[in-house]
Amino acid sequence: MIAELSRPIVFTPYYKPVIWGGDAIGRLKGERIDIDSVGESWEISAVPGHESVVAEGPLAGIDIVELMRRYGADFIGTEPAARFGCDTFPLLIKFIDAQRDLSVQVHPGDALAAERHASPGKTEMWYVVDARPGSRIYSGLQAPLTREEYPRCAADGSIMQRIGVHEAQAGQFYFIPAGTLHAIGAGTLVAEVQQTSDITYRVYDYGRVDVDGRPRARAPPPLGERESPISACGGDGAGCGLTIKGLNDRCLLCAVSPSCGKNLITAGLLHFLAAS
Repeated sequence: MIAELSRPIVFTPYYKPVIWGGDAIGRLKGERIDIDSVGESWEISAVPGHESVVAEGPLAGIDIVELMRRYGADFIGTEPAARFGCDTFPLLIKFIDAQRDLSVQVHPGDALAAERHASPGKTEMWYVVDARPGSRIYSGLQAPLTREEYPRCAADGSIMQRIGVHEAQAGQFYFIPAGTLHAIGAGTLVAEVQQTSDITYRVYDYGRVDVDGRPRARAPPPLGERESPISACGGDGAGCGLTIKGLNDRCLLCAVSPSCGKNLITAGLLHFLAAS
């Protein structure tokens, strides 16, 4: 074994402030974070512009892309290297603190993301670390939503009557394939493993405005005039909200996933400590 890789590698997280964030991530990790309203902590990332950097040890100061370049399959493993190559790390691993409802959104699969954004798609999975009583996870649709219905439902908020609703509880696991309409409800803290992608099509945002007082943008310009982000991503948005209860505080989540239509879904492995 390569000496530098014989011990755990600790990365410096990227803390992302957002209008719906809070302080739960700092409390979970036992750290003081001098940033207000932290909504996301990117623990391992190869997203361009936010590549994780080793925090300590003999590799301190080296980013994850350079680790891939230097060590290839010795760092990522032989099977992931064969599947994804060694140009970049295939997973983005983060914590999400939803003190307010996140926007209702959907992510593209690999084919659409490559065509329109020169990026991998975004399939993700969540482990609910903590949830206040009454917190919700929104995933999938109670009935298919047509292209003709989408503009009205997204504009007037009635899409909230169409989306699938689940009571959030610590220990649940949710698998969110690309093309699934979804949102994390207020009062929920999750650990997320997803493909290395930062592409989001925002569908509905409760009429909120940004720091400049402007309405937050919904789906981006590449969508066709009559094309909803749900249908564009390759399905009717019904997706799946698979939940598994009863996981122990110390968890090993293995997201070895099947193919979903033409969308290649990342296989990944996350080991994390859910207990504070």
